[in-house]
Amino acid sequence: MNYIGSILITSAASGLICAFMPDSSNISKYIKFITALVMVSIILMPVIEIVSDTDSLFDIMSEKIAEISKPNDNIIIPESGKWIVNESVNNIADSLKTMLSRKFDIAEENILIEVIVDDSDISEITVEKIKVTLAGTAVWKDSYEIENYIRDMLECDTEIIRKDSLR
Repeated sequence: MNYIGSILITSAASGLICAFMPDSSNISKYIKFITALVMVSIILMPVIEIVSDTDSLFDIMSEKIAEISKPNDNIIIPESGKWIVNESVNNIADSLKTMLSRKFDIAEENILIEVIVDDSDISEITVEKIKVTLAGTAVWKDSYEIENYIRDMLECDTEIIRKDSLR
């Protein structure tokens, strides 16, 4: 209300000053110019305040970003940590199964993936070993090529097991 009130009062005062100025005087055009400048400055006042506070706004945002991004060693991860590990292992196994199926033309139902991870540090889950069990027609695929493909991609130990069926 204060902002709108100052605009209304200034415009009313400017109108009164301009109304009582004689049109023939040389000073009237300067008075109109000055009152227009005062009106523009009052209208732009909120913008000027926002721009002048921009530095403090950037400082506050920088502090919040730094606070969020710094590691917090006080966080205790309960059983949800095991859930994260299990989901990660399942995602790795599913993705690897899909990749092997496409690359080596193997039906997904003939591939079983077991992912062994080091989860001692929950913030850095490391794949230690991949066990791939091939069944059905997949037993005829080149196991050395599959093993090297996984080893090169994940840089971990890989074991290929051949079975008649996955059951």
